[in-house]
Amino acid sequence: MAAIKRCTGKEAERLRKDPNVIVVPSKLVFTLKPGLEPGQVRRKVRGVACGNFSGETAEELGNVYSAGATIDLVRLCLAEVNANPGWIAATDDVKTAFPRAPIPELPNGRRYAMEAPRAMIRAGLAEPGELWWATAAVYGFQRSPKWWSENRNATTAKARWSSPRSGWMRIVPCVTDENLHKLIQVDDTGQERIVGYILFYVDDTLAVGPPDYVHSFYDWLEATWETSGREVVSKDTVVRFLGLELSLQEDGLKEWATDEVPADPDRSPALIKEAQQRCGEILWTTQRTRPDASYAAMMMARLTTRWPERSIQIAKKILAYYNSTKDAAFIIEKEQPSKLVMFSDASHSPAGAKSISGTLVMWKGLPICWRAENQGLTALSSAEAELIALSEGAQLLRSVKTTLEDMGIKPEMSELRVDATAAIAVASSGGSWRTRHLRLRENWLVELVNSQEYVLMHQPGIEQLADGLTKQLASDRAWKLLQAWSFYKGGTQPEVKKVKIAKVDGEWESAAASAAAQATIPCTTAISNQHEGLSKAEGKELLMFLGLEERSIEQEARLNALIGRYQGTNCFDYEFFKAFDSKYGEVSA
Repeated sequence: MAAIKRCTGKEAERLRKDPNVIVVPSKLVFTLKPGLEPGQVRRKVRGVACGNFSGETAEELGNVYSAGATIDLVRLCLAEVNANPGWIAATDDVKTAFPRAPIPELPNGRRYAMEAPRAMIRAGLAEPGELWWATAAVYGFQRSPKWWSENRNATTAKARWSSPRSGWMRIVPCVTDENLHKLIQVDDTGQERIVGYILFYVDDTLAVGPPDYVHSFYDWLEATWETSGREVVSKDTVVRFLGLELSLQEDGLKEWATDEVPADPDRSPALIKEAQQRCGEILWTTQRTRPDASYAAMMMARLTTRWPERSIQIAKKILAYYNSTKDAAFIIEKEQPSKLVMFSDASHSPAGAKSISGTLVMWKGLPICWRAENQGLTALSSAEAELIALSEGAQLLRSVKTTLEDMGIKPEMSELRVDATAAIAVASSGGSWRTRHLRLRENWLVELVNSQEYVLMHQPGIEQLADGLTKQLASDRAWKLLQAWSFYKGGTQPEVKKVKIAKVDGEWESAAASAAAQATIPCTTAISNQHEGLSKAEGKELLMFLGLEERSIEQEARLNALIGRYQGTNCFDYEFFKAFDSKYGEVSA
């Protein structure tokens, strides 16, 4: 089906004079897309309409919204792949999808046409004054995504094909989200059975299920539309979908301290725009595959307009951290218990204002969704903060549970895990609160727990998986918790060396409470063969940093640099360690 009809001469003039024809400019868009192999790119050019020049009002345009699959749904589908032996995951996309959707009949016989792109006219590929009459959903028109999604959904709703085993197949959309579909097998007796799931994101698809059912779906898809070709997630290939890179492994499917805001920081529009852009990019990664940066990203987001310069600094540090941990990934063990678990934690007013909530929902060992955010209500106590975090987490858990039930999956158990005994007592038996809003949360939680569908459990703080979403943690502690998320560093970490500082008296405890008796600190700086040692001034500076209970980003970086310098020398600076030894006792490496 041609998406446009070229009109020249008198035919183009008639279109221009037709009051029901909306003529807009067009242009060529040149892009680079990832290639099939790492390091390769594909060059692409596309003619698009400048639909924002149509002059149509919001009433004339109507509903232009077209929803896309969320990352939470992707993780739910991948969890089913891990939980069901023999299941596979595969992706494909429809080529030039929008122009394959016809434009439906519009009010008053309205039609669309485009001026030919000037670049094509200059290249001699189009005539001056030529018009392109749009017969399909050309890229650039404001309603094109809506037209395509409606056409796609109507086509899939009528889809029927022979089952690879017996009977026939059809696709049924879920009630909770129109982009999540159930792959249904109907046997000869009319009995229906869910055999897989399909996710649509505009023109991209992800299908999970037994191999023969998944391939039968893609056989139908390729027979219906032209596609780029299916890709099956395997040990030898990395498949991209919705910003994720998926691969198969043998064992499964693969606090940022902030200083007080200055009195008069630079808030120029250019600086705020850069901070907002960087913030958006970082937040996008934290909701995909980098939960380890969620808290830092939240702190960065709080400063985009209040202190954009610091927000940009944090973004650059996060990117540097990403670069040093680029192999970090979720690695999920297969056949996990069918438990739906929510972890919630709260940090009560760390900056003297709103408290911070952290929530994590896991299904069959896979983190489905997580949140690190400021609470909307000011909490006057840690119990209030924990209650707010628990209620928000419970709502998140219920939404995931509803989606699973819509997929035909019944969790064996739904657990609410919190480390605050006060919040558990309130959610179990009620309490007395200062505001109606808190009383409503309490009553709702009591009803939820009494329904017998949810189990409220105490999670010791040392094992609270949401801990890293609400506060800054030491590296060892953070990664230990993330491993419980099934999130691992990978093999790109620099070599780790250890400095052992013997504890000799109470003075050491008070002077350096934030440093453990045995600390592990990565040495990321280049090690020189020439020993420079630490001067007496640098030694005093190191002592001062170790004695601080809280350190700023710059102080933490300077401390790591000083310790890294010492580690790289493999010998002692006599003056420094003599002073250190006289004050704190024996030091050994």
